[in-house]
Parts: sequence; C-alpha cells; structure tokens
Amino acid sequence: MVPLEFGLRAKSASTRISADFVLCVSLKRIQFRTLPTGIRLPTPELYRTCWRRIRSMACLVRSKSNGSATMNLYLLRHGLAVEAGTSEYSKDSERPLTPKGERKLWKIAEAMEDMELSFDWILSSPYVRARQTAQIVAEALSLRKKLEITETLTPAGSTKKLVESIHQKQPSPKDILLVGHEPYLSELISLLVSGHNELAISMKKGGLCNLAIEALEYGRCARLDFLLTPKQMCLMA
Repeated sequence: MVPLEFGLRAKSASTRISADFVLCVSLKRIQFRTLPTGIRLPTPELYRTCWRRIRSMACLVRSKSNGSATMNLYLLRHGLAVEAGTSEYSKDSERPLTPKGERKLWKIAEAMEDMELSFDWILSSPYVRARQTAQIVAEALSLRKKLEITETLTPAGSTKKLVESIHQKQPSPKDILLVGHEPYLSELISLLVSGHNELAISMKKGGLCNLAIEALEYGRCARLDFLLTPKQMCLMA
C-alpha cells in the first residue's frame, strides 16, 4: 500500500524551509491496477482530493498567522527535452521539448489549473525548452499576455538581476511564475529561503515550487510552501 500522510508542521527558525503544510507521498512503483488483496493504489482523484484538503488547511493556517505573504513566487523547471549533444541542435539553447515532454507538461498545466493557480507575471528563459514550457502553461491558463522572456533566467543568468527586475515591475505583481533551468532554480530557492545557495534542493524536470515572500530581497526572505515532483503533478491532473 502506498503510504499517504498529511498534516501540519511548524516553521523552522533556523532555515525557514519547513512549510505550513506537507504532503508526503511515496510514488515508488505506482501502477494503476488492483493489488492481489483487492486494495487499490491511489488514483488521480485521490491525489486531487488530498491536494484540495491540504490547500484549505494551508489557507486556514495562513489566516491565523501573524504575517501574510505579499508575494507568491512559483518556480517551474522546463520539461523533458532533446538530449544534449544531439546533432540536429548545435547549441544547448536550441534544444526543444520532446513529444513526451510536451504531453507531460500539458498534464502539469492541467494540475496547476486544478490547483487554481494563476499568475500576474510569467517570466521565462529564452532557451527553446524553457520558452515552450512557459508557452504551454500560459496557453493552458489563458495567460498568454502575461508571458515575458528574460536573459536573467538562462543557466548563466544573474539571480541578483532577476530580483532587481522583479522589484522594478510596476504595478508590483503578487503571483509570479519563473520558468528556467537547474541548478539555477534550486540555487535561487536556497538563497531566498536560507540566505545562501548550499541547501540540497533538486528540481525534477517539470517540478513546481512555491515560495511565500513578505518582502522580496536578495537573500533570506522566503518560506518554502511546497515542492512538487512532475509525477505528483500528473497524478493530480
């Protein structure tokens, strides 16, 4: 039986990495079939139901907390792309999503819609695989006009310049989606949560992270609310 556990967890004063809520799901060997004992493994409907309950719990916790986030920063890693070194694409920036990567991203975008996520601003790396990822999400959520491309989200981009560009955006956006690459995204999460870039965080391709921020700055200023794998996202769609 796949363990499914959810509850509340207190914030950590040292790293602020723990969340208001946590969904712990073991995704090893998940198959949609009936076990010999007659017990069914979790279905997408179950995952969606669990997410809605946890989301309601999170809203309750935040409403009772002393401070509330003024910004939600979402980070999405691009989907599965053509392998590096493929002869058709001489530059890394030209590698597109694979057909499988595109299909999974449409499922992930569907899950984001089920989670009732929306964004005031979508920023994407100009690399083809990231731009295609952002376009799929923008299309699925009817947010095409919110999408912008920025060099600050390339693998060699500057996180400091990214934070500065967000500060300069007027009117100030409340919900922002960043679409980019590893290890850039995990290092940005680490910086904003702990003040340094040494936390052991890894984002799978198509993974989604949410940071709650009261006052954005280049350093420790955020709380990690969730980090979902693409498998979890697809199961919620």
